[in-house]
Amino acid sequence: MTVELDLTAFTAALRQSQRKSYIAQVWALSTVVNRHDEFKMCLTASGEPAVWPVVHPAFTVFNPERETFACVWAPYDSDFGAFHDVAAPLLAEHSRATDFFP
Repeated sequence: MTVELDLTAFTAALRQSQRKSYIAQVWALSTVVNRHDEFKMCLTASGEPAVWPVVHPAFTVFNPERETFACVWAPYDSDFGAFHDVAAPLLAEHSRATDFFP
């Protein structure tokens, strides 16, 4: 799916804060995903369809020295500030990771 988005207000709000735009994008996408059961579907062990109550985002962290990525996850929180406070340290902590799943 491709859609045009006007991110003017989003970008302006981030510029006035110390928050990272990458984390804001992960949070915004996670918020939309968590609003729709269609995006939270899975199969149970017996093969029955089910819906997760919440999905937590996994996202990549770039290692500039090796030019590789690591994949980390953070528990989703509908409060952007709370999510950012958990996700930002993960990016810093794993920016030098050498494993894909540190």
